[in-house]
Amino acid sequence: MGVIFNGGFQSPAYLGLMAMLALTGWLFSSRVSLLFAVLYLCFSFCIVLLNQQGILPRPPLVSDFTYFLSTSTFIMLLYAGMHVFNTQLYKTLYNSRQNERNLAESIQKLKDSEELLRQTFDLFPIPVTITRATGTVSFHNKTFTKLFGYTIEDLPDVQTWVQTVYETPEYAQEMLEVWIRDTSEAVQNGTASKVSEHRILAKDGTPRIVEAFMQPVGETYVNIFKDVTEKRRKEEEHKILTERLHQSQKMEAIGQLAGGVAHDFNNALGGIIGAAELLKDEDVTGEDRKECLNLILMASDRAADLTKKLLTFSRKGTKTLSKVDCMKIVNDTAEILKHTIDKSIIIAVENRAT
Repeated sequence: MGVIFNGGFQSPAYLGLMAMLALTGWLFSSRVSLLFAVLYLCFSFCIVLLNQQGILPRPPLVSDFTYFLSTSTFIMLLYAGMHVFNTQLYKTLYNSRQNERNLAESIQKLKDSEELLRQTFDLFPIPVTITRATGTVSFHNKTFTKLFGYTIEDLPDVQTWVQTVYETPEYAQEMLEVWIRDTSEAVQNGTASKVSEHRILAKDGTPRIVEAFMQPVGETYVNIFKDVTEKRRKEEEHKILTERLHQSQKMEAIGQLAGGVAHDFNNALGGIIGAAELLKDEDVTGEDRKECLNLILMASDRAADLTKKLLTFSRKGTKTLSKVDCMKIVNDTAEILKHTIDKSIIIAVENRAT
């Protein structure tokens, strides 16, 4: 081994490394040649340093055959080792490049699929947003922006959504709790969440009423909205018109009652007036006077009761739940109907309840 490494620039190791440098530059890629050039420079620096220190003295002269044999053997061993190393390095680099190409193709396919999904969602006539499990918003379709005015820059995450679109902090907190609860149930069951109704503000301040539900897809949530503002407005208008119609029908019925009720009022008033006239007579004694007063009270009570029923029938008020006497309601209704239907029709009420 001393023959191989001793001798400085005349050593077989130094000459063999020069030969390997030239050979790799011819046989292999520029990266491998650069690697051997670095090794050659490092080895040359070490030989120069060791020669200056006198650590590598010149060995005794040997025969040409021995020198040739040792040099050739070293070069062949060095070449064989480097060939194995280069082959393995080439395979590693090739596999790495192949993996990089496969990864690039996969990333491109993923981008293409994502773009196709975005374009598909943009064609939907209903608002759609996509959020991550972390709460960030990754997509708003065009319909969402068109209806509500918000872009993804306006609502980048769920927290900003809650702080922006709801009218009051209390209502925002309530809706956030609903969203968290429905999302947890949907993720746990692997199904779409319940449909919930939200009152939100568009970007221009216009109030909107939307129905929303969410479909989990892995770590991604697809949120679908339905603008029901116009539907709720029409329902409210229909409710108001229905109430007005009922009130109008009540007033019409009261008008029909007027003719029949007027007769009963005249009878009651006639009794009251007659009894009052008798009371004016000085000849009416105490017992007769008492009977006249009872007659006045009975006629007044009847007129007052009839008035109360009419007011109850015509009054417009809110509906409340309470216990009632069904038989009393039936009798009162029958009493009112007697004044509206033809006199030839007899209304009979039978109470068969036990």
